[in-house]
Amino acid sequence: MHRLAEEDFRGTVVSSVNAADTPRSTRSSAYTSGVFSETRYALNGELRVAYRASREGPRDIVFVPTWFTCCEVLPELPSIQGWVEAMTSLGRLIFFDQPGTGASDPVTAGALPTLELWADSITAVLDDLGSREAVLVAGVGAFATGALFAATHPSRTTALVALEVYADPMAQRTDGLVPEEVLAAMFGIWGTGRSNMCSIRTCRGMRRSGQRGLGWNVWRPAQEPLLS
Repeated sequence: MHRLAEEDFRGTVVSSVNAADTPRSTRSSAYTSGVFSETRYALNGELRVAYRASREGPRDIVFVPTWFTCCEVLPELPSIQGWVEAMTSLGRLIFFDQPGTGASDPVTAGALPTLELWADSITAVLDDLGSREAVLVAGVGAFATGALFAATHPSRTTALVALEVYADPMAQRTDGLVPEEVLAAMFGIWGTGRSNMCSIRTCRGMRRSGQRGLGWNVWRPAQEPLLS
């Protein structure tokens, strides 16, 4: 696995954790729409994987998704425009939806996607773009997917950037909410239109800065294939 210069990603990783350090973009969502492609589809087996990509750059950067994001909505969110623009200044930024989420093909209850299938989605998108290798950016819910791809495709992984991940989610905590409290908070707001990451304090830096989380406008489109 190749190593990037530390300064390449130091600012962008910090900005994704502490939004107060990133100036709010003055560009409208139309600017982002102009930068990113229309939704395209890559084949992962028989399943179509939806993705969008910005203009080509010195490197490819894949944002590895979880099950609650949507590539048709995420690049347009005003709350992350500073981060998106910082990342696109470093290379071609690629958003995609895993099978069963967002704009990708739905899955059935009897054939739920495996971790290996989700890792293969990265391969499918890179192949469709004609990309040889990429930097993977993965948050807590997607790190296992990114790590599996990096381990099985080292020649196609320039770097693996981990955002707010941990080795053992059930390890005893000395501060903050315990897992049972996090789940209770999620159940309490589920389906109310108030669902966002900050409401359960999983993004403390964003809470302190007053920055809003992903919000229902991302959660609902991401879930629709699973609910159909």
